[in-house]
Amino acid sequence: MDKGGYEEALRYLVARQFDIYVIQMPRPGGDRSRNRGATSSLIDVEDNDEAEITVSAPLIQRYKQNLAAYQSAIQSYCNRGASRPVHEQPGPVRPVGADLLRQRGLVR
Repeated sequence: MDKGGYEEALRYLVARQFDIYVIQMPRPGGDRSRNRGATSSLIDVEDNDEAEITVSAPLIQRYKQNLAAYQSAIQSYCNRGASRPVHEQPGPVRPVGADLLRQRGLVR
């Protein structure tokens, strides 16, 4: 969820004929719904931008809606430019997925 978007970076890689894999790996414990009422300080790991929030039901709902919209948009974007469709895989990477990534040299 880079603030600058993903489109320009993906277009750059496609133009240079790279094979591109878009994988979303949610952070364990990223769902703060059980921390309602708690105040948290969120820090963007890329630019150290900091935001103070109080976890509430409306905030959690808005976050989930924004995340779903983002995931849908990136999947649509990739499908428009892909020679084969992108398939959503809910949950953590399964062993078969990890094996494929190892075979392609994307992870060790």
